[in-house]
Amino acid sequence: MNRYLSTGLIIGVLSLLSYAGISQPGLYTEDAIQDQDKFLKAKNLVLMGKLDQAEEIYLSLSKSNKRNDVVMYELSRLYHNKEDGENASRYIKKAIQINPSNQWYHRLQGSYLEKEELYDQALKSYSKLIELDPQNLSFLSKHAQLATKALDDQTAIASYNRIEAITGISEKISKKKFKIQSRMGETDAAVNELNRLVTAFPQTVRYRNNMASYLLEIGKEKEALASYAEVLRIDPEDPIALIAISAKNASDQPDSNRSLSSAISQIISNPAINIDKKIAELLPMVTDLENMGDVQQQEVMGLIDQLSEIHPDDAKSHAIYGDALLAVGDEPKAIAEYQKAISITKNVFPIWEQLLYAQESQKLYEDLQQTAEEALDYYPNQPLCYYFMGTATARIIQPQLSKEELFLRGIKEGDHNKAVKAAYEESVSYLEEALLMTGNNESLQYRILRSLAFISHDYKRSEKAETYALQALEKQGNIKDPELENLIQSIDQLNKN
Repeated sequence: MNRYLSTGLIIGVLSLLSYAGISQPGLYTEDAIQDQDKFLKAKNLVLMGKLDQAEEIYLSLSKSNKRNDVVMYELSRLYHNKEDGENASRYIKKAIQINPSNQWYHRLQGSYLEKEELYDQALKSYSKLIELDPQNLSFLSKHAQLATKALDDQTAIASYNRIEAITGISEKISKKKFKIQSRMGETDAAVNELNRLVTAFPQTVRYRNNMASYLLEIGKEKEALASYAEVLRIDPEDPIALIAISAKNASDQPDSNRSLSSAISQIISNPAINIDKKIAELLPMVTDLENMGDVQQQEVMGLIDQLSEIHPDDAKSHAIYGDALLAVGDEPKAIAEYQKAISITKNVFPIWEQLLYAQESQKLYEDLQQTAEEALDYYPNQPLCYYFMGTATARIIQPQLSKEELFLRGIKEGDHNKAVKAAYEESVSYLEEALLMTGNNESLQYRILRSLAFISHDYKRSEKAETYALQALEKQGNIKDPELENLIQSIDQLNKN
């Protein structure tokens, strides 16, 4: 920057730098302008990554004016960039000593201390910030978070209470307070917190269900059942309350798990209850199916089968049935359920995706080609559609059939060679199209490149196979793929021979 700065800019920056005693209103000395030039030069050097040169200038400025808090602040940031924590802390302390009312200085100091896991000290920085700006929700929220990390639960609660005094009762803050109170074993306070939400939002049954669930957890069954009863008064079809009450009433029976299954069955059999509520109850079970014993698996599969019977025309019932069948290893039946779901609705791509993966796993390449082609009509911008189309196109034809096998099948060698060439080119075209559409999805890029490598190898395009395999290795990340590594080794051996 040269000496011909506009007067307005000089005034603004000199005000920022707080050069006490350097100038009087309306009078700017040559030294002041030179110091301004040095400061801006140092800022530019930092932006260019030349930290050592910037450090030299900042230190010179700090020596010429030991009361310049802005320079101390910039020195602290510079040392932080150089990973010199000791000097970063030292200079931010100097900046705060000079100008204790600057919020940015306390925030920077707080971030240093939090990074070092000195939560008690970081808490003090944010306490000072709250003194400077008592209504700042960001400061109050950070103060509560730091107090929680410092295991100062009472301070955290107090900060959350201050937030509520500004914003009013909210689920987000109440949950945080409840979590702290329940962890501390203050069950009465925790129940009171849940009840405050219920009082503030009396028609939101989720809050009543949450309170009832916690009341059961702490052994207050009578109060819990009363809360569930209140839920059913508001929404007689609420599945959570219905299941809880049914299971509780049957809890004296020898098999409590069967009682719960029976309660859920009653919910599922009620056609008036929305299917989404039923699926919400079944999803956790489907997710855990692989970890269940045979008896439990059969019970869950029975419930899902019941859902598809009650809601035969809803794609969701068949989709969750397909997911459950996949979880227990019955891919053929899962494929049938996904096909039913797609016949009902075409606009849920995850169902298509599950069907495509299952067909590929079962090596149903003609079906896979047909499904992928249909999916492309609805999802022309989905790279997976092109991936499966390319894979199916390559795998339908067997490129390595011997002359004897061709003769036995009544296929002319020339016709077969033309078909193989066309299939390979079409397959690669689809797969490379998929690759162009993946964006930053390296996992999908790896899958596509891997397929290209193996398809090229099977079609005796060794040079192409090697290129795709090496590109796949670059995208595989932490995945160990012995098959891909063996492919590369076999290609290397082939090249040597």
